[in-house]
Amino acid sequence: MIAMLAVSSSKNIDQLQASFLAIHPRIETHARIYFRQVRSADEKAERIAEAIALAWKWFVRLAQRGNLP
Repeated sequence: MIAMLAVSSSKNIDQLQASFLAIHPRIETHARIYFRQVRSADEKAERIAEAIALAWKWFVRLAQRGNLP
């Protein structure tokens, strides 16, 4: 996904990752609350990981459009 960025320098990519990592705990907390009813620990972990991956994908898409949250 990072390779798809139309960013000229690795410094910009590092800034993008740092921005995402700043909001990562809130995303993970929200996913844990949303999937709290899932009984299987493996299934819950998979869903939380998928939610974080989708959040990253949308975050990068916003950056590509020039809109950073």
